[in-house]
Amino acid sequence: MEGVITTKQFSKTLLGCEIHFYIMRMQQSVLVWIGRDSSFKNLSVAMKSRLDSQPISSQLIGDSTNTSSSNLSRVLALKGGCQCFVSMNIADESVRLLAEEHISELCVKHPELFSF
Repeated sequence: MEGVITTKQFSKTLLGCEIHFYIMRMQQSVLVWIGRDSSFKNLSVAMKSRLDSQPISSQLIGDSTNTSSSNLSRVLALKGGCQCFVSMNIADESVRLLAEEHISELCVKHPELFSF
């Protein structure tokens, strides 16, 4: 269906921290937000290119030395084949890695959320 936006939001406890997930599937792109609170401190985008087998990515908002959002956006763009925006707002590296793993598993179990 053209022009339809679908959303999925849920929370999961990882290493004792409640982490919130929000996925918005738009016409030709996906936005994934992961965090502990309502902050939006960084944003990356990745998309496939005809010139390279790996998706290209760019940090749009936030500290460019924090590559967690860029890395996850590349993984999701590769798996889903679409433009993928990711904002990951988790300071603890162990929790962040578990959140990334959870989203990657969700991408495999529910490809309709991430692919076109």
